[in-house]
Amino acid sequence: MKSALTIVVLFLVFTLVNCSSSENSSNTNVPTDNFTENFGNAVNSDFIGQVIDESSQPIEGVEVKVGAVTKYTDAKGIFAIKDATVFEKFAYITAKKTGYINGSRTVVPNSGSTTIKIVMLTATVQATISSGTQSEVPLSNGAKYRLMAILKPNQAPLILVLSK
Repeated sequence: MKSALTIVVLFLVFTLVNCSSSENSSNTNVPTDNFTENFGNAVNSDFIGQVIDESSQPIEGVEVKVGAVTKYTDAKGIFAIKDATVFEKFAYITAKKTGYINGSRTVVPNSGSTTIKIVMLTATVQATISSGTQSEVPLSNGAKYRLMAILKPNQAPLILVLSK
């Protein structure tokens, strides 16, 4: 009985010592700059591309952004961005225009210029649901989608956007 009590006391002391020391220790193996480590250094790169809709038609006036550089597509949906600062192994391109669901691409930049095609889907508001109410949204194929909007008081209504 005495040896069992001694074992329990030693276990508790051991546990307390380990818990308190692990809370105060810091993990020195965590890299602080792993984004650069994984994707390379910052470089300037050129990008050329086209933004089209789901019917393969060009979309004019789309805001395309690469790094800190923003350009707009022409009547043929074409954009050209020169000297955008990106990473050697990673570039993120976004495309935005009212009436469409935002589009994006991630690419590994080429040494010359990188060619990109982005397809944007037409956004159609199917329903607006008030906070805390259940609603049934009819879909174009005849199906219905039942939603329960769980929002905080005084929060904007949920807007359901579906593509064709």
